[in-house]
Amino acid sequence: MFDREYKTKPRSSSSSLFPYTVMEPNLDESSYLVETFNKDYQGGQNMWVVSGWDLAWSEKAGGDYLAKVTASFDMETGIKTILDIDRWQKLSFEQQCKLIEHHNERYNEDLVVIESDSAQMIWAQYLEQKTTLPIMRHRAGGKKDLQSGVPGLLMDLERKVWRIPYNKKSRNMDNVKAFLTEAEAFGWKNDKLEGVGEHDDLVMAWWHCNFGLERYKKIASWGAY
Repeated sequence: MFDREYKTKPRSSSSSLFPYTVMEPNLDESSYLVETFNKDYQGGQNMWVVSGWDLAWSEKAGGDYLAKVTASFDMETGIKTILDIDRWQKLSFEQQCKLIEHHNERYNEDLVVIESDSAQMIWAQYLEQKTTLPIMRHRAGGKKDLQSGVPGLLMDLERKVWRIPYNKKSRNMDNVKAFLTEAEAFGWKNDKLEGVGEHDDLVMAWWHCNFGLERYKKIASWGAY
């Protein structure tokens, strides 16, 4: 039912930035989300791992999600593989910070990219001061342009650089479906780029994750920040 709805959903109120025709070539039905990842054993020295986090300011039910996308980058093949997609609601500031720490233990990320607009700056500041996580701040406001914003993700999708797990037996296929639905509902409305669905937290987490992957590519090329 999801496949039929996702592939044929009409776009009357906006023009989708990530329609099924763009996402579909990057779906991998043989792969699935993983609960843990250790690149030393599963990827090797030519791979790095980044998580992008979109924060939830409100603890209220129905509010924004704390959303995370974790992905790896293979320097030899140039492929970006999504390892995990997840989201949570009704978590306090302390619970969100603890969760970010816990997921670093599970995925051993090289970078943890945190949404860091003015209201969200406190998360990055706290984690930088209280933990040893490899935090990188990423401001979302005012950067939704082709080169550095969400539309920039299209270039890699069109080049089939992304590998998105789509195995129906995945432990958390519901989150993959939520991610694809949010992506399909992200587009142009009244000349403004926005998510026209109920939420776009996973799309933003994906963007934060990709920002970290691209920054790490530059670090590897230059040898330093």
